Amino acid sequence: LPFSVNQLVDEVLTMMSGDLAEHGVSVSIQVVQAMADAAGDRMLIGQVLINLIRNACQAMSDSAPAERQLVIATAVIDGMVEIRVSDLGSGLPVDPSQIFAPFFTTKADGLGVGLAICRSIMNAHGGSITAQPNGRRGASFVVRLPLSRETAASTVTSAATEATS
Repeated sequence: LPFSVNQLVDEVLTMMSGDLAEHGVSVSIQVVQAMADAAGDRMLIGQVLINLIRNACQAMSDSAPAERQLVIATAVIDGMVEIRVSDLGSGLPVDPSQIFAPFFTTKADGLGVGLAICRSIMNAHGGSITAQPNGRRGASFVVRLPLSRETAASTVTSAATEATS
């Protein structure tokens, strides 16, 4: 089903406001205002975002309070809806792909299943999730989802109209 990515980001941040405040994390939101709808189960994608935000809060727990910054950005890139969750936390292991392996954890009390479940959810939606180091420190997680059929169809229609004009 189609859903508004920006609205989902807003709802998840509202739901997570207590956790963010508890960890002293400030949030910057960079969304495309006329954002296309994504295709998928909004509840499951919401769970992916919740997991990424929780992980970011934990990764920044040893950072100075002024550096506990989370940036969430949305965009449409190469025909996919993209949600980027970036932090200034402890960063990634040498091989970022290993963090998606079941039972891999960098946390003393972690089970190592959260990111593996996130990857399964994204794969089931025809999307993806990747991790990359930020410039000087921290990590960015990029969630990519297909456009909704309605959005994709209108994009193709408008592109065809522009090509014939």
